[in-house]
Amino acid sequence: MSSVHTVTRSSARQPLRDARARVVSRDANAAFANVVLGTHLRALTLVTPWVTDQQGGCEAFGRLLDWANRCRATVNLITRPTASEPHGRAANLVLAAGGRVTYNEALHAKIYVAQFSDGRRVALVGSANLTAASVDLLESAILIQSPARRRGPDLIDDLFAVPVRRILSDPRSRTTWRRPG
Repeated sequence: MSSVHTVTRSSARQPLRDARARVVSRDANAAFANVVLGTHLRALTLVTPWVTDQQGGCEAFGRLLDWANRCRATVNLITRPTASEPHGRAANLVLAAGGRVTYNEALHAKIYVAQFSDGRRVALVGSANLTAASVDLLESAILIQSPARRRGPDLIDDLFAVPVRRILSDPRSRTTWRRPG
């Protein structure tokens, strides 16, 4: 069972920012994909130690990547160095689509963020890796939807930008990208 709560952030310099949030306790990856699909996606960032492609059983990854390709969205995958064939295939699919993959052996965070052309964003922060196995595990996550982007930082920035900057600046991180064509 999930419920909807209003989460707010405020600071002395910024007006109050509202975001809708709900706790997801069953198949968090599918819940994220269902919000993303059908929108005009501009950018997709997936931070997860472990990811498997659709052939490896992760339907949510396949649906997200297919939709990102249709929308010609930027795709960034931040993950651990590949440890299995399905993990390697998932990383290669991102690269083949012109996306960027950053590897970090110490990664433990699971943060997924989609940015839409109208400025709205959605984030999933929780315990689920982007794998088929996560569907059957007792996972928990918070799905946050922000309104169209306004001036200044908002809740998704607080939950996403700082950890991702930290991961990308970590000396153990190495980035690979392949331009299409």
